[in-house]
Amino acid sequence: MTSSDSDETEASVPLASAQGEHGIGWALGRLSEALALVGGAMMLLVVIMTVVSIVGRQFFDMPIKGDYEITELACGIAVFLFFPYTHVSRQNIVAEFFTMKLSKRGQARLEGVHDLIFAGVAAFLAWRIFEGLLDKIASAETTIMLGLPVWWSYVVAAVACIVLVLVCLWCAVRFGIGKRA
Repeated sequence: MTSSDSDETEASVPLASAQGEHGIGWALGRLSEALALVGGAMMLLVVIMTVVSIVGRQFFDMPIKGDYEITELACGIAVFLFFPYTHVSRQNIVAEFFTMKLSKRGQARLEGVHDLIFAGVAAFLAWRIFEGLLDKIASAETTIMLGLPVWWSYVVAAVACIVLVLVCLWCAVRFGIGKRA
């Protein structure tokens, strides 16, 4: 394995799994993995609930009440829970057509700039979601069928965005701007 292969492999695994990773990188990697697992479990439960609701509706005229509401909330939350892991594991979609001729160092620097921009976008999202959270709490908005308060989904999304900001900043230093090539 050449050193460039090692760099490529190192940048494509979650921080918690990267060899020699410790401290904040390890903690962010583990947290990102945990959030993704929770998001995956939520999606699995939504699939199971949907199947049970469809079967109940078709054969017994007994669908699960509020299944659409639960699906909407769970899927929205899961998306935000997946963001930190997909970024820390470097699994976001990348168009390499324009960057493949850059040196490894140039690619790393460009990745670092991308990480910083994405951190800014995630911070903006966290701020706006927090503003939405305050609005949902003030209005006491609930779902129509089940009467579930909507604000708690905003809490999860805001926390996931804050974790994403930290992951992006860490990745900018670890894999991009701070990388020695």
